[in-house]
Amino acid sequence: MRIFLAAWFILAFTVSGYAQFAADNLVVSQTSGTTTTGVTLSLAEYSLTGELKSTTAVGASNFYVGGAASSAAEGVLALSSDNKLLTLYGYSRTSPTTAGPSNNTSADNPRALAVIDASKNQSIITVADVHSGQAAKSAIAIPLSSNTYGVYLGGAGTGAATGLQYVTINTATNPATLVNAPVSLAKVNTRSVKIFNGQLYVSSSFQADKRLLAIGLGTPTATGQTAVSLPAPISQLETPNDFIFFGSNLLYVTEENSATGGIKKFYFDGTQWILLGLIDSGIANDYGFRGLTGRLENGVITLYGVTSSNTQNSLVKITDATPRDAATDRCTAGVSVQVLARATETTGFRGIAFTPNSNIVLPVSLTSFTAKLTGSDVLLQWTTSSEQNNSHFEILRSSDGKSFVTIGSVEAAGSSSNANKYSFKDSKAQSGVNYYQLKQVDKDGRSALYGPVSAKLALRDADLQVQASANAVNVTLYAAADSKNTRIILYDINGKKITEQTVNINAGINQVNIPVTLISGVYLLKITGQDILLSKKLVKG
Repeated sequence: MRIFLAAWFILAFTVSGYAQFAADNLVVSQTSGTTTTGVTLSLAEYSLTGELKSTTAVGASNFYVGGAASSAAEGVLALSSDNKLLTLYGYSRTSPTTAGPSNNTSADNPRALAVIDASKNQSIITVADVHSGQAAKSAIAIPLSSNTYGVYLGGAGTGAATGLQYVTINTATNPATLVNAPVSLAKVNTRSVKIFNGQLYVSSSFQADKRLLAIGLGTPTATGQTAVSLPAPISQLETPNDFIFFGSNLLYVTEENSATGGIKKFYFDGTQWILLGLIDSGIANDYGFRGLTGRLENGVITLYGVTSSNTQNSLVKITDATPRDAATDRCTAGVSVQVLARATETTGFRGIAFTPNSNIVLPVSLTSFTAKLTGSDVLLQWTTSSEQNNSHFEILRSSDGKSFVTIGSVEAAGSSSNANKYSFKDSKAQSGVNYYQLKQVDKDGRSALYGPVSAKLALRDADLQVQASANAVNVTLYAAADSKNTRIILYDINGKKITEQTVNINAGINQVNIPVTLISGVYLLKITGQDILLSKKLVKG
């Protein structure tokens, strides 16, 4: 029988006259030395210009991370998805040996979750029976209700009690308390855990697997989630740690190598991800980056990162005013790299985040863009999960997929954290295949282009029919063109994958029989292939 134990502690600090974090500042997790048995952390609050505003100790002899250079990936700092709570993941005590706390069993050295709010109230929550003999690295919280948060715990290992774990905490109590025993979400050696565009992602750097992965669908909470590696070249990284998406087609990833590292920029052109370049720090022997956060500031992509040395490393500001699809490095016109602060000989920066209640502006996040025939017209439909400073969308059309002309516009919601749906009817579609692009325009005139691949004449909702029989799911799919290696995946209501098939879809009507025995409930069938991205809810009585 598995015994679940939990202990909780809280301590609030006021340092240098600062009773709480100021919004729109930066917070850096800072180590107190390099002792291999473990070191304490503090939260150093900086202005956006690098002025130190406050320093707050984390815990009271009950929260530690590894101090050696080999443990430098520990102490990752994250801000919750609602911008309310800071989280860290570490250890309850120092190691009795120089092997370091990551090598201690969870019985000898239980792992610890630190939760800090805007007023610097701290809850240090012991999490039993996880990451035993493995490193505790990162945590991020998502709101479930007004007083409840789900927390993803990232650490080393690929076993049932290591990798990516999930717990729930109650923040109505003081200190916050653990609600449930850890759930094994995915057996993935995890470094940083982040949520962008409503999707859970992790970075992983274990042996030959150095990549980013999407975990399940959205922000799952059930055990046994599928981890899908983002495609090459994102699956061919060196030593990735932190990362940030700007919308759905721009990604920055930190590479830690002090000699060859930096921040890699990737762009999705509608067909594939492209590596556009690497922005290093410009600091000799400390070119790489570990922690990363960012947002749009005055319409310009602005990144804040900490370099990869274990001590005497730097807090750096990077602005990238180049086009999204432009090749970029530190010396490119439009790129600025500025050192804001530096750690001392006996301290080191680990993770970085904005302070709670900061206004974190990211570009419009486009979650879908489709086209379907309605008689002799083409109906374009698209959905955003969030918007900031969004003025309008322009619709562009092409008959060859190369030369596009603007055929209309749609007013946008402006700024919104909720999902928004849009549509546009093209009543003058050309004979044959019509290609479409969507141009999103901010109020300051900046723009981003989406498509055309995801907006080619695609399948209609009526083209997919799904039925469940006693021992199979029957799929009827009408396709406008062939699609090889098309994936058909069936999930339950909690996002757990039930079964998957890979098939070749032919132009016309396709019948696919998926052998599976289902209990009564609600399921989601998802089909992905060339110019195909469809999903349909299935209710089994």
